[in-house]
Amino acid sequence: MSLNFLLDSSYEAAFEAASCVGLEFMMFVVATSAYLLLVGGVGGAVVPLKMSPSGKKVPVGAKSHPWKSAKGRGSTHAQAGGEAESCLQDAISSIRAQGRAGNLQGAVAAFEKLRASERSLSPQVHNCLIEAYIQCKDLSGALQHFKDVARTGTADIVTYNTVLKALLGLQRTEEAKQLLREMAKRGLPASRVTFHELLHAEVMAGNGRGMWQVVDDMRAAGHSADAVTCSILAKSLKDGAHPWNIERVMNLVAEIGGPVDDVLLSSVVEGCVRLRRMDLLSTVMARFQGAGSALKLTATSYGSLIKAYGQAGEVARVRELWQQMSEREVKATSVTLGCMVDALVTNGCVEDAWDLVHKVHDDEEMRALVNTVIYSTMLKGFSQARNLKGVFRVVAEMTDREIPFNVISYNTTIDACARCGAMDRAPALLDSMRQAGLEPDLVTYSTLVKGYSLAGDVERGFKVLKEMRAGGKLKPDEIMYNSLLDGCAREHRVDQALELLETMQGAGIAPSNHTLSILVKLLGRARKLDKAFAIIQDLTARHGFRPNIQVYTCLIQACFNNRRLDRAMAAHDAMASDSSCRPDERAYSVLVRGCLQANGLDEAVRSLQSAYQLPTGDEATPMRKRRPAPGAEKELITEAMARLRASSPEHREVARRLAADLSEHHGIDVDALARSAVRSGNATRAAGKVAYRSRCA
Repeated sequence: MSLNFLLDSSYEAAFEAASCVGLEFMMFVVATSAYLLLVGGVGGAVVPLKMSPSGKKVPVGAKSHPWKSAKGRGSTHAQAGGEAESCLQDAISSIRAQGRAGNLQGAVAAFEKLRASERSLSPQVHNCLIEAYIQCKDLSGALQHFKDVARTGTADIVTYNTVLKALLGLQRTEEAKQLLREMAKRGLPASRVTFHELLHAEVMAGNGRGMWQVVDDMRAAGHSADAVTCSILAKSLKDGAHPWNIERVMNLVAEIGGPVDDVLLSSVVEGCVRLRRMDLLSTVMARFQGAGSALKLTATSYGSLIKAYGQAGEVARVRELWQQMSEREVKATSVTLGCMVDALVTNGCVEDAWDLVHKVHDDEEMRALVNTVIYSTMLKGFSQARNLKGVFRVVAEMTDREIPFNVISYNTTIDACARCGAMDRAPALLDSMRQAGLEPDLVTYSTLVKGYSLAGDVERGFKVLKEMRAGGKLKPDEIMYNSLLDGCAREHRVDQALELLETMQGAGIAPSNHTLSILVKLLGRARKLDKAFAIIQDLTARHGFRPNIQVYTCLIQACFNNRRLDRAMAAHDAMASDSSCRPDERAYSVLVRGCLQANGLDEAVRSLQSAYQLPTGDEATPMRKRRPAPGAEKELITEAMARLRASSPEHREVARRLAADLSEHHGIDVDALARSAVRSGNATRAAGKVAYRSRCA
């Protein structure tokens, strides 16, 4: 190998090496310059570095590229999904808001806008629109949309329940049951809520057979009866309920087991009160405790029980419950105390209630329970007892203890003044009420009118009416008009009463049977019997109601006041033939007494036969009994028998048959009544009446 060749070779190798080094250096310089330009590090600034999620150092502020980060790619999609969910919720909220506002068109527009932007909608959206249709009282639209949703298979259990509830609300029970069957076919099992809706509808309809069928169907579907089921069933416990139904409800209540909640207990208590069967409540309570049920009564439960036994007049049981609550260290609430005070007041134990209020107030831990409501109950108690001193004793204590008065407190105090004939104190109470910033309400004005009418100052009552009208905020009601009419009747103001009646009707206030009774009394005393008959016919025809037993009683008395025995008997015949009227003992006592006073022995006998539903004439069997015989005062039977036996032979025979019928059909011993009358001194009065009327005859 020649030297030149070696030199050339070495030179070329060295040149190639230098060229490679230079190229790499130049590439480094270019790369560094580009990097500094990109990150803003030109000018000698030091670029801080941070650790990236992958563990590499990167300049602070450098942003990762979405195509290089899976996490970044997911965040972008999540943001888009969040925006879609937000739009969905906004649309649902809009549909609900428009439905509650009664704007069906707005609800449908919100739905259509959402449907235009979505390929498919969830059942929740459809349910909201169906609910909007129902809220806007467009059931046909709701049913049509429901059918469309059900046809596509989108309807869920909530959809069916919503429509089912709407159908039941309109008493379309059969359609609701058909819907239930359709749910089963589509594989949507009815929930407990569904069955409870159906059960409530059957209970409200009074369908005993239907409600127990729902209970059986519910059990068959795997839903056992619970406290809610029993609470609904307890609503069927009311006057006239079949004994078997009552027993089955009570058995179910006792069988459910577990803690007895306040709602269930309150429902059972209310049912027993409606039935007037507190013995049933005591039996159920004993069964709860005997079965080892977790019967831990709360203050609310005690309040319900105290209220119920108070309404039933079982004061001893009321006191036991209050004592039991204390022994079991159940802290009373203001509501419980209110129930206790009201129970005592309702049963005439006003002073006992007053002592209890003081005892509670003396206990610093319980003092806060004594409030305006408690004191108002005490005011009511003393007012009903016509104890005016007691009323103002309560008023003074409320003032001393800075217990605030409310409108009810003032109204109750004014009512006490009306009851006790102390209307001279009413103006001061009214001024005090206004100074306290309280405006008199309709009850206030009605109470003032009643008080002045009872006090014989009906003109003052008319001034109160005028003052109330001048205020422009309140309109007189039937109670106020009736109070004024009663005041007119007390002062024999016939023309003013009839004028007030026209004013009442002109104001759109329809008169009632109470109004009619007042007018008949007034016209009867004023010897305007024809007008009394005419006004009954006119008002009942014009306002679409029928006379009740009070109106007939007043009319019969008006006839006797006008010495028209024949018209009294005609009024009786109309009363007896009126299927909507229920004659009572007072009505027949007025009739029989009037007949005897008018020496109408035959009419008195016919009246007694009608009162006791006895056979008349040659009939061998008694009259058909549509309802229990009302009867009459026993003293009148004694007087009638004495008059008949002291009269003609024909009347003595009538007396014999009447005595036999009374004994056979009602177990009334006429001779025993006469002996009792002798012992009580009534016989002397009866004999005197017989002798006097015999002389008059």
